[in-house]
Amino acid sequence: MKKFEFFSLSKDFNLAQNVAGYFKKSLHVPNVVRFADSEINLRFSENFDVSEKEIVVIHSTVDPINESLMELIF
Repeated sequence: MKKFEFFSLSKDFNLAQNVAGYFKKSLHVPNVVRFADSEINLRFSENFDVSEKEIVVIHSTVDPINESLMELIF
């Protein structure tokens, strides 16, 4: 089995927890800060090595679509 890591952004956190739990993997969640001028800051509190691993990002692009897409891109 390949090594893989699950990441969840601010949308669909419950789905991400269920999927990670099904595969018995930990879920990495960043601290998301949205500023008044529509800028966004994503920071992970933990250090992890993603080399040689498959990355699964669970995130929805529901309204507001522009903010959701920018979060996913960052």
